Amino acid sequence: MPRLAVTRGICQLAPAHGAHGACHRYDDTNLEAEIDGYDRRRDGRHNIPESDWRQVERFGKPSLYGWSQDEARQVSVPERQDFGAFVRRQGFKLD
Repeated sequence: MPRLAVTRGICQLAPAHGAHGACHRYDDTNLEAEIDGYDRRRDGRHNIPESDWRQVERFGKPSLYGWSQDEARQVSVPERQDFGAFVRRQGFKLD
């Protein structure tokens, strides 16, 4: 199945985005509903098992633990704060 990376809402062609893959201008007026639809379609194909849910003690158990819930929980706490220093020591320039 072909996949096209989505950048700034310019083009979409991926099974998870439904049959309406198209090129268009970015429009976030229906963003919450679009994200919810994506979460539900993705959950149907790639369900995240409850054992893999992040920070349940902090955020609880939602009725649908989809991709957006997982990503939001992942970035809600700082991780690898020393990663920049590590890659600089390896010779990479980040500045």
